[in-house]
Formats: sequence, C-alpha cells, structure tokens
Amino acid sequence: MKRVLIVGSTKLTQDLVETLLVSRSLEIAGVLTGQEEFQISYSVDKVHNFNYANLIPLTDSRGIPSYRMLEGMRESELNSWLLSLEFDFILVVGWYHIIPKSWTEKFVCLGIHASLLPKYRGGAPLVWALLNGESESGVTLFRLDEGVDTGLVIAQEKFSINDEDTIADLLKRTTEATLKVCDKTLPGLDLQNELTYRSQAGTISSYPQRSPLDGKIPNVMKSKDLRNFIRAQTRPYPGAYLEKNSLKLYIWSCKPDATKFLELTPGEIRFDGNSLFIQCQDGLLGLNECTLIEDGFSISDNHQIWKRWNED
Repeated sequence: MKRVLIVGSTKLTQDLVETLLVSRSLEIAGVLTGQEEFQISYSVDKVHNFNYANLIPLTDSRGIPSYRMLEGMRESELNSWLLSLEFDFILVVGWYHIIPKSWTEKFVCLGIHASLLPKYRGGAPLVWALLNGESESGVTLFRLDEGVDTGLVIAQEKFSINDEDTIADLLKRTTEATLKVCDKTLPGLDLQNELTYRSQAGTISSYPQRSPLDGKIPNVMKSKDLRNFIRAQTRPYPGAYLEKNSLKLYIWSCKPDATKFLELTPGEIRFDGNSLFIQCQDGLLGLNECTLIEDGFSISDNHQIWKRWNED
C-alpha cells in the first residue's frame, strides 16, 4: 500500500483524510497543515482561509504525524519533520503556498487544482468560473513543478455548472470530484512511469487570487453579470456588496431574471413595499437576501435596509 503525505488546510483536505481513513486505499504517512489566517507573498495583510479546517484534532485522535506550519514553507522545523517521515509521494489538496523546488525535485509531488487545466490556472478558479459564466468545470490531478498549476496532468474529473449554482454548490462538487479522481487513480498509480503523465492541452488561462475587497459591486453591470458576481461570492465566502459612506449592503442571493428597465442610476437600490431591487444596465434585478452592516450591527429586514440606506 502506498504511503502519502497530505498537505492542506481546508474542508476538502479534511474530507480527503477522513475518506482515506475509511477506505484504507492509501496509508497516510503524515499531514502538513496551516493556520486560518496566514501571511503570503501576494498580500500585504494576512489572508483569511474561508474554507479552513483544523486537522490537528483529527490527526491526533488517529495517531497520524502532523505539523502545523506557522511561518512558511522554509521553516527549519518543517524540513526536519518532513525528512523524519517515510512516504511514496506528497499530495497537495487545499493549500495556498507554493511547494518549494527542493521538494518537487526530491519527491513525487502531486496536486489537486479546482479547474480543468490549463484553464483557470492560479487563484480562486471556481469563483472565476462563475464570474465568467462557465457551464463546466472540474478538478485536475497533476504533478507539481516550478510553475503555478503548470505541471503534467494525471487525471481530470468534470462536472457541470448550472444557472442556479452558487459557490457553495461548486465547492461540494469539487469535493465529490476530488474524492472520485483520487480513489480511481492514486492506489494503482505508477509514480515513476513517464506514461503516467501527459502535457496540459488546450487554451491556457490564468487568474489572480481574490480578496474580500474584490466583492465590491461595480455600479455599471448587466443583470446576468451581476447575478454571476453575487452567486460566485456568496456564503461561505465574504459576499458581494455595495458601499455607501459607513454602510455595507451585502447581497447573498438574487432573482434569476431582470424585470423592465426603469430610469434609475445603475447601482441604485429600489424598494417596492416588499422586495429590494438593484438597477442594472438592462433592468431591475430582484434581491432575495441582503444584510446591511453598519459599525458591526446588521439589518436583514428589507424595509429597514431600504430606510437606512436612503437616510445616509
């Protein structure tokens, strides 16, 4: 039975560990995990992992060697811990840090990326797929190299994206696809055989990481684009929002279609006595669920939201 070192710190990582403990298709040699908030090169401030899972209680309860990274991939204690383990390969699932070249040259390092590579290399691939109105995505099991999501492909698993799907739906499908591709591929994988791997084929696209500030809604958007914008960043992510002085209006869900166009300023909010609407370039888009935040206090009643939004 192959021994794997798992690297990750998300709910997807936890689901994979729990599945392997039940299936016993691979033996877990160790788990490298991280913190819920961490420093990374592309951000001045610490980054918050909204899909974070604390794996330490699980590994401790099952006697699995684990290491929580505090500062970065080049911690001397981390390197010593890594060398103390015996494993056949490393599997990176739900990790925000670049695996060092010293690791990829010495060990077989595999990764799961939530897109059909070479499409959507880089950060937040599921969010970008929704923002761009894609009808399909998937996961790719590939061999890590020095680049960002540029390595040789081992296997891919597709899934559809429907018009009603939110980021939560895609996260669930990503978990299902990841467990499926790992179960089908990893136990019998010939890690040293060149025929195991193939070059990435197709149109290359790369996208940057996103932060909560990227959820701010542009004033001028078509209704379809705004709907994609909202469903791509709804829970469990921080949400799409409008900002007005000290107020932030978070929009968690909206209607599927815009109603007739009215002579309002794009981005303007309207209340019809029951529901909230936002003016888009091509009509009014109904808002299903909103939260108004001011100084740490929240309002979810539509009439109260409308009243406070127009007072400011």
